[in-house]
Amino acid sequence: MAQITDKGRPGVFFTFAELATSRLSDIEGTVVLIASNYVAPVLVNQTYVFTSARQARDTMTVAKADAVVQAFNGGASQVIVRTVPATPVAADYTAALAALATQRFQVIALDHEVADSVVATFKTWLSDERTLNDRYVFFVTGGNAARDAKPDMGIAAAIANKDDFIVQAINAPKFGSVTRSSGLNAPSLAGQIAGSNLGDSFTYTEILDATDVNVALSPADVKAALVAGAFVYEFNGDFVRTVRGITTSGAKLRKSLLKQTIVRDVKQEIENNWIGKKANGPAQRLSLKGTLETYVQTLVNAGVIAEGFTVGVTRPEGADADQVAVEMMLVFQDTMEEVYVSVGFTN
Repeated sequence: MAQITDKGRPGVFFTFAELATSRLSDIEGTVVLIASNYVAPVLVNQTYVFTSARQARDTMTVAKADAVVQAFNGGASQVIVRTVPATPVAADYTAALAALATQRFQVIALDHEVADSVVATFKTWLSDERTLNDRYVFFVTGGNAARDAKPDMGIAAAIANKDDFIVQAINAPKFGSVTRSSGLNAPSLAGQIAGSNLGDSFTYTEILDATDVNVALSPADVKAALVAGAFVYEFNGDFVRTVRGITTSGAKLRKSLLKQTIVRDVKQEIENNWIGKKANGPAQRLSLKGTLETYVQTLVNAGVIAEGFTVGVTRPEGADADQVAVEMMLVFQDTMEEVYVSVGFTN
């Protein structure tokens, strides 16, 4: 049964209960880039909103708009740039994140490579946003060329930063003569995540126009990386593809996207149409239940939730007169990823 922990104010407050099971048994599209690489007229500690790559080039210059263009090419529909000093310190990142409090976005990345201590700052921010503000945001990061060359270092970074909403790449696609580190490729991956829909698994996804990877991992390294929750690219001889769409916690990217989408949609529905607008009576709670069941059925129809879900809307015993508990029990519908083929021959 859903539990009520009094928050002391009107609102919609989420928890996700994970149920252990045997392994064998549309997104808005906005990316935030924290940018240290820019020239005038772009100024430090300012926020810029771009709706096209051309607009970004016109404002930032062609040379300095590369990360923004990557995000758009990846699939973002809007890119918000928050500038920091050219050589940022921890306080600059904290201030940038605080300045983004009123912005709506799904994914955040940087236009520069950073140390693991900076990733830890973002990890704390992600957790605080979920706990305090019911805001579910992805953070996409990677390493520099030296770390990419040593997969065990990238694997260690993924292990150190486990989170359902951190994507830690440890290598990157190459595009002809253009080679970027996994850290500098993060805006492209951020755009891909922001522009995805719930049907996208990010497993064996072809990277268009990529010609190779900056560092090819051995089969043993790929296996170790996936166990650690690292995001890996590979060239299969024909094209470059992602290996498995996972976050550093090992959670499927698609499942984390589903959580993000449910929070956004259900929160918006209840805040806009129910809180302060409907009586907290049995008939009204039944109506809310029907609305939420209809919503979940759309997820079933989209193939991301399995049939057999349940939705409950109650006023638990002992709850205040204005409190309602919503409990949604859903089964995530995964995609086919591991196929084991046994072939036998008879005489």
